[in-house]
Amino acid sequence: YQIGSLALIDYKAGTIRRIALSVAGDARLQEVLRNLPIPYHEQVVSLNQDDHLFVKAVKEKRNYYTENLHDIQKGMFSQEVSEKIQRDCGFKGIFIYPLITQDRVIGVIYYISGMTKDTAPQFEFELMREFSSEVARVIDNLMLYLGIKRDREVISAERNKLAVTINSITDGVIALNLEGKILMTNPTA
Repeated sequence: YQIGSLALIDYKAGTIRRIALSVAGDARLQEVLRNLPIPYHEQVVSLNQDDHLFVKAVKEKRNYYTENLHDIQKGMFSQEVSEKIQRDCGFKGIFIYPLITQDRVIGVIYYISGMTKDTAPQFEFELMREFSSEVARVIDNLMLYLGIKRDREVISAERNKLAVTINSITDGVIALNLEGKILMTNPTA
């Protein structure tokens, strides 16, 4: 495959944003990427854009295939720009897989190839499906970790605010847990 790419959903913003790109060392492909009308990482698709294959894959929780690059560039590039990119790079087939974990879709991964669906070996479809499932699990775990890390930082900041507040009280303060263990005191106490 010439390109493997990852796009994640931001449900709050109602968008799918392209975030990661794996490109082989093809010089013409590198040149095309440098000269895109919209830089890769700024390419965003609205979840309301029902004719976009990313949106279809997300909403229907199923794989898609196309031989038309414009199907994944609608709303960003014209048909003519998409056709030029596809022609210049020799793209033939685009395989799109939703990233599903715990029965929710967190994004899509897509593979752009010089092969069509008819010329790709059958085992590669299973390989793409399995890889997509694994990527979904890894991203889900990463998002859980980042959420826990963010929550810990918030708790720590709140704990620090509480300590400052307790330390500034002129009366003696002793904070206990339910077992009676002292958790915090101020200098007056």
